[in-house]
This record gives sequence, structure tokens and C-alpha cells, in this order.
Amino acid sequence: MYTFSLPGNRKQDLDDCFVNFIFKDSQPFSVVEDVGFKELVAKLDPTYALPTRKALKNMVVAKYEEEREKAKAEIQGVETVSLTADMWTSINMDSYLAVTCHFVNKNDQLSTHLLGTRNFPRTHTAAHIAAEIKSPAPAAASTGVDLWRLLDHEAHRARHMQSATANAIVEVNRYLADPPLERTDDALTYWATHNTVYPNLYELSKHFLFIPASSMPCERVFSKPGEIVLSGAEDEMTSSSPW
Repeated sequence: MYTFSLPGNRKQDLDDCFVNFIFKDSQPFSVVEDVGFKELVAKLDPTYALPTRKALKNMVVAKYEEEREKAKAEIQGVETVSLTADMWTSINMDSYLAVTCHFVNKNDQLSTHLLGTRNFPRTHTAAHIAAEIKSPAPAAASTGVDLWRLLDHEAHRARHMQSATANAIVEVNRYLADPPLERTDDALTYWATHNTVYPNLYELSKHFLFIPASSMPCERVFSKPGEIVLSGAEDEMTSSSPW
């Protein structure tokens, strides 16, 4: 009987793909013990050894820390963000609150990050939701970014903004004289390619175009994970942190 081992780079690539599979599809750690899944992996690559549940958990935690630092750095590099929140209640009457952050990144592309999800045992009133988000362990604490102070700063700056200059007025009039975008055109692409033609309006676009029209991005947080909670697998996917 012959045994083969994967080259280091190949094994790392497969491990990374496997962790992404757990993340993106919200799979429980027990998937590594499913007979059908093991047969599928063996058929695809007989030389790949699936990690144990404990090893997989450590890999997921490491990936989480890596992605968390990336999200923190990206959020800290933008001027304005939009926050959306959504709540979900299981058939066992366990409630959860999730907060997502939306903005235009440095490449003029829409970007969304889940700031956190936590149990929400209180009644779903606006006062309770606001108090929960501002509590010592809110979504902002998870990313290391004080979003509320950022929003207060922007509001303060807006109140003290000087009147529009003559150049800005000319720019707006020139923009209004241009033909409107087609319905199929991408507004972000338009402003990215016209940032030198309309510099002031381009800056404004980065402050408003990322605001979602609904809480749909936040609601997606509960679509697949909701099945895991209902199947009793939430204990495996819950970290020690409330967010």
C-alpha cells in the first residue's frame, strides 16, 4: 500500500478553501465527520486529510482574527459609514441582533461588513436596541472603531460647513446640464470615472451612495445561520465573545 502526502502549498490552499467553505456556507464543525462529505473529499483528492473538529475550530478562529483585522483597517480608512440593524427570533423565542456597516471603499466599490451578532433577550423597542448597541460590548468594540464618535464628528462638521463656493455652484449646474444616467449604468462607476470633472459631487457621492435601501444585507446574516440555530448546532458556532 502506498501513501502520499500533499506539498505544503497545496495542503495550505485546500485548508484555506475548506475554512472558507465553513465560513461562507455557515457549516457546523461536525461536517468533517459526515460520511458522505468524507467520501466526496476522498473522491476529489485522496491525498487530502480532513482536519479534526478541534483543528478545524482553531483554523476558523485564526481566519476570523485575520478577517477582523482586515475589516478594522478598511473601516478606519473611510470617512463616512452607514449602519443597519436587524433582529431575528427563533421558534424557541431566542432573539438576536446583528449590525452591519456599509461604505464606499478606496476603490470606489460598495463594501459591507458584519460588525457583530449578539443575543437580545429584551423587548424589541428602539430604546433597548440603542442601549444594546451602545453597551460596553457593541459592534464598534468588536472592530475597534468608534462609529458613534465618527458619526458625531461628521454631524458636527456638517453643521459648521461654509456656504457653497462659486466653483461648486458652477459644478452642480454643469452636472445638471449633462444627460442622466441610463437605468443599467452603475452610479459608482460613473462617479469614479468623473471624479476629476465633478470633484465636489464625487466626494458627496461617497457619503450617500452606500446607504442601503433596505435591511436586506443585514437580514442575510440570519438566513443560513438560522437553520444552524434551529438544528441545535449553535453551541459549536458560538465564540466566548458576545459579539
